[in-house]
Amino acid sequence: MASVIYTLLPASAVPLHDAISQALGPTFGAWGLAKLTDHWAVLVLSLLACIAIFALSEACSPVLFPNTFKGLTGFQKINWHIHSVSFVHSVLSLYLNYQLINDPTLTHDPVRGFSTRFGDVTAVSAGYFLWDAYVCIKYIRQTGPGFAIHGVIAFIACILSYAPFIAMYGPMFMMVELSTPFLNIHWFMDKIGLTGSLAQLVNGIILLGTFFYARILYCPYSVSRLYLDLYRHWGRFNPMLGYIYIAQSATLTVLNVYWFSKMITALRSRFAPEAKVKKVE
Repeated sequence: MASVIYTLLPASAVPLHDAISQALGPTFGAWGLAKLTDHWAVLVLSLLACIAIFALSEACSPVLFPNTFKGLTGFQKINWHIHSVSFVHSVLSLYLNYQLINDPTLTHDPVRGFSTRFGDVTAVSAGYFLWDAYVCIKYIRQTGPGFAIHGVIAFIACILSYAPFIAMYGPMFMMVELSTPFLNIHWFMDKIGLTGSLAQLVNGIILLGTFFYARILYCPYSVSRLYLDLYRHWGRFNPMLGYIYIAQSATLTVLNVYWFSKMITALRSRFAPEAKVKKVE
């Protein structure tokens, strides 16, 4: 095993990691997720990192933005910290996954191709989406069911790739996060008093452009390629995996279109004359 976990753990912790991996191996194998045995620790560390970033935001943000936090109440403060975690993950995930697109170790077999590097990179996102799903479900009354569904689906998609199954498409689908950093920046601008500003307008244009390209154009293109490969290789995997991915990708495609329409409405309202008087949440 050459997982990145060996470079992150102190030497004294490696035997414990190996012992836990050996104990978990049969369970992961029974679940059809044999490759997860080598990457579960990265997933756990990613989950802990999300919790740590949230806590760091809780400690630092009120100090860095005292005037802003005086005007935030209840869930608004929590949402600030959620966006902080989302921003960090989206930037890191885009950087890591972009390097895996067209990786020959994955593309040589679109169904069963797998690599240690892919396993570690996917574990980073799996840890985040596990945290995101928990947070969205916990605050579902404030965030709405769409984000909870997205978090759960994304986590399941990450986990199923350890079968291994269609790992080649993992980095491609993670590119839909291209608009997420700009979405978070747009949200932060609202809270620090830059609603309707030139900076927010420029960021909004980039946000719409990246969202449209990544989620409205590139995502359906990737889904169509996925469906074609599933059709070509249908006999090489458990049909249930295929049905799950078809349902997941179709649901996310519908959500992307819905969110894009809501985003256009929200951006238009921020630059309407009344937006200078009242922020649109």
